[in-house]
Amino acid sequence: MIFLSTRILVTPAVYLNNINNKNANGDHSIHLIRVSNTISIKTPTTITSWLAGSTHIINWTSTGDITNVNISLYYSGSYHGTIIPNTPNNGLYYWTLTSTYENYGDFYQIRIEDSSNSSTFVISEVFTIFAISVTSPAYGTSWEAGTTQTIKWIATESISNVNIKLYYRDFIFHSNIATNTPNDGSYSWTLPETFSDYGDHYKIRIEDASDFNIYDYSFTDFEIREADSDPSNDDDNQDDELGDFLDTTGYNFPGFEPFAFILIFGVLGAIIIIGYYRKFKKSA
Repeated sequence: MIFLSTRILVTPAVYLNNINNKNANGDHSIHLIRVSNTISIKTPTTITSWLAGSTHIINWTSTGDITNVNISLYYSGSYHGTIIPNTPNNGLYYWTLTSTYENYGDFYQIRIEDSSNSSTFVISEVFTIFAISVTSPAYGTSWEAGTTQTIKWIATESISNVNIKLYYRDFIFHSNIATNTPNDGSYSWTLPETFSDYGDHYKIRIEDASDFNIYDYSFTDFEIREADSDPSNDDDNQDDELGDFLDTTGYNFPGFEPFAFILIFGVLGAIIIIGYYRKFKKSA
């Protein structure tokens, strides 16, 4: 039977670092390094936008020996309320936002702190909590006068009805589309037969029918064009124009389709070429 006489000295700490060679007394020592307690928030971030009443994941990482954490909500730098106290430090928490907030916008932050030591904490980047978001019309939308189109949005369930309005040219009110219509996420709008001002400078505004301060505009301007006119953003139209350009300039070859041109030169290059060709056609 063999007996090992070598002693092992263990220094109390949190994480193993390395095993040193024998010391002067012939002992092996295992040295452990205590890692400081830190917390880092992964979500939300500055690009996060959460709908009131919806459920999302708060995600974080930590070092050290933090067992539980407190999670709180801040607005404009001030404490707003506790989300969850003394929850396990497992890196994630499913948070169901309340359905209404006194203020909406991109002024919210999450604070996570060690439940046993509030001086160990972190505060997230600012993020957005919203009540209404217009999803259609979106970028590149072109609607013809006299046609019926669908306006779409998402909104917190605490809103019963909404007003839908049309704006143009730097948020100038144009007309009411619908008043006190149910907050069901969509509305079929038959555009007027004629407009005095056509172009890609229109916006949709949707607001809480009971609180006009809760609203959203469509993210980008969209186009309203004259009846029977070609949309400026129509994909087929652009594809035809690209083919015409290739024929006109002599860059077209048998069996060479516009799609192949896009693959070679990229979408941006195709759009630039189409723009130049439109100018070419107008000047011809």
